[in-house]
Amino acid sequence: MCPNACTKALAASRPSRTSTPRNTFIRRARTLGLSLEDIAAVLTIHRDGAPPCGTVREPPDAHIIDIDRTIADLQALRATLTQTRHAADRTAAAVYPIIDLAH
Repeated sequence: MCPNACTKALAASRPSRTSTPRNTFIRRARTLGLSLEDIAAVLTIHRDGAPPCGTVREPPDAHIIDIDRTIADLQALRATLTQTRHAADRTAAAVYPIIDLAH
């Protein structure tokens, strides 16, 4: 979708007293990681009466994958730090054994 079409679709969704559900959708979609272009596409599809199923699912699915990857990375970091901390308790020579191993 071109930037001009995004601007037009989002302009059609400007806040008004009658568009509260639309505004809520936009806020929630942004929270789920949808770009403004994705949101504009969903609003256009919805306005035209077609269900936006695939358009709505793809960006959150990618966001979920990113979150899962970040969680796995953080868990691995936690495990490494925990092991390093326990090793430091047993080793007087190294303040931080993982750093000393890098030399």
